Amino acid sequence: MTDRFLARLGAACGILYVLLATLGWEVLAGGGGPDTGASPEEIDAYYSSLPAPGVMDWVAMSLVVFGLLCFMVFVVYLCGVLRRAEGEGGWLSTVALGGGLLTVAAQLGGFAPGFAALLIRMHEKMDPQVAATLYYLNDGSHSLVWITTTFLLAPVAIVVIRTRVLPRWLGWFAAVLAFGLPANVPLAVYGFLPPVFLLLNLVWIIAASVVLIRKVGAPRPSQRDAHIEGAAPVG
Repeated sequence: MTDRFLARLGAACGILYVLLATLGWEVLAGGGGPDTGASPEEIDAYYSSLPAPGVMDWVAMSLVVFGLLCFMVFVVYLCGVLRRAEGEGGWLSTVALGGGLLTVAAQLGGFAPGFAALLIRMHEKMDPQVAATLYYLNDGSHSLVWITTTFLLAPVAIVVIRTRVLPRWLGWFAAVLAFGLPANVPLAVYGFLPPVFLLLNLVWIIAASVVLIRKVGAPRPSQRDAHIEGAAPVG
């Protein structure tokens, strides 16, 4: 495999993440769930109404996990591009890498309480307080993702806008999301969660992935200049 192919694969992992994770979540969350602020009895009744996890549930969970690992690869590749643009002594790309890896860890950690509740419920009656604790651990870990994602997007925005290593509109797009995503945390506590910033975050990942894929095939400025200088004069 050539270096160019591997670079395109790393860049394309952003698109793979959105496709795989969205497909998996649609299956896992197809039955809905209690609203934020639901009582322990309502959460216990929700878990009691769920059937035992079947083959499709495990397949869906595998898709989400694999999608998150693809997102990790995308973040590492993106931060490598930013690191080269920053040059020696640059540290914002490292902050972005840390924010991206924390985002993956928080989402993966969110699976444990939710599936623990399902597995316990398969074998015995769960105390409503235990059910509520596991549910809110699952819900809270996913809420933290909006904050950790900010520590990915904000450094990306600064580096892109300053260095123009990627189109500046992509940097401004990231800046808007970096301010908008944390606002979802207090809103979610009161049961009001507008999906606009969550959806725009997925759009940004796809856009960044496409831009990075195209960037792999584009000649570098030095290569382009050398080609122009070496061309025979016309006329």
